[in-house]
Amino acid sequence: MFSIFGMQQQMIAEIGRLRREYEQLQARLMAYTGEDLSSLTSVDELDELEQQLESALTKVRARKVLSFPSNPSKHCISAAC
Repeated sequence: MFSIFGMQQQMIAEIGRLRREYEQLQARLMAYTGEDLSSLTSVDELDELEQQLESALTKVRARKVLSFPSNPSKHCISAAC
């Protein structure tokens, strides 16, 4: 059976793990939105972010076409839309 002290230590460790995970997710979100690119330290990381964003945009456009096939966007200027 777990002691109360042992359970508290496990909870403290879990809180620390969750806090680190939250901070990492927050940094990734800020990078994805362009708010803070300082965490990206190389051209390769910037290229990877660009590829991820392009992939996400492709998925959004595909979803848009599936959701509204007979409604072409009036705001789309580019032929890629």
